[in-house]
Formats: sequence, C-alpha cells, structure tokens
Amino acid sequence: MSTAVVRSLKRGDSVKLGAAVGERLTLRAGDPSDLLLVAGGTGLAPLRAVVEQIDQEWRRTRRAPRVNLLHGVRMPWHLYDRAALTELARTRPWFDYTEVVSDDSSFPGIRGKVGTVAARQALHGRTAIVCGGPQMVGHTLEQLSRTGMPAEQIRYEHFYYAAAGQHAPEPALTTSGDAR
Repeated sequence: MSTAVVRSLKRGDSVKLGAAVGERLTLRAGDPSDLLLVAGGTGLAPLRAVVEQIDQEWRRTRRAPRVNLLHGVRMPWHLYDRAALTELARTRPWFDYTEVVSDDSSFPGIRGKVGTVAARQALHGRTAIVCGGPQMVGHTLEQLSRTGMPAEQIRYEHFYYAAAGQHAPEPALTTSGDAR
C-alpha cells in the first residue's frame, strides 16, 4: 500500500481504510508447528505481528515453536526493523532472522530471491507462511512446492496467487516496489 500512497495519491484525494482482510497470515492458537516465515519487502509487517504474538507467549510460558524469519528485499536499504529483529534473534532461543537481498551484489549477507533461499531451509514438519508482492509469493510457492513441501503446510493470502503446488502466470505489477 505504501508504494501506491507515495506514487499515486495527490493532495485532495480521498482514502478509505478498512479492517484487515484475510486470516491465513495469522497464528492459530495452540498450534505448536515450527514456522518458516517468508517476507518480501513490506510483507514483513503481518509476519512481524506473528513473531510478536509468539514472543508474548514465550515470555509468559517460556515455550515457543522454532521460528525462522526470512526477509527479502531488492536493496539493503529496504530492510526495516533490522535492529529489533536482530536483537530478538540474539535474545530468543526459538527465533532466527535472515536478511536476503536480491539486487545488490555488494551486500555482504545472503543474496538472491527470498523464495529460493526459503526452499533451502529445513522444511520437514514446518508450516511456511508467505507474505509479499504477487511475484515474490508466486516464486516462493513454486520453490517450496518443488522441494516437496505439502501444500497444506504453506499458508498465504489468496488475493492474487496460484494455489500452493500449482504455479500460474504471475500477474503484472504496475509498481516497481515489489520485493523479491
């Protein structure tokens, strides 16, 4: 949404905001499944909420599923919440945070498409939750499916995407803000 606001709105335009739509990016109460969270760009926001929910439960009970959050962006300056996520990974035994940059060959960390990096993770017994732009989500679904990850273990909102395990042509984007 931020890209649309910055690039498309002008002074005097009306904006109507509503409640969040969808429930597939939320954590189900009592679900002990280990998680692979795969975020593209600002798709980090709903997955960050999942991490916060788990952290609240962990502080209360000292129990949490194993969580690996991968945040993919085109350029390193698009990474946000780095300090907080890095600190959380340092202080929480259940949490790992990985930054992935696709379009900056000088980035000293992991480079490539976040979906490709996600497919290299230990996936057995995990639930993957994927959030980002349509191309990023489509690519990640394709990569996870290729590893043999069962479709019922991959969650994402179905706004524009093909079903997990079925890769359809990705919708054309009208903005360049899509993170990989």
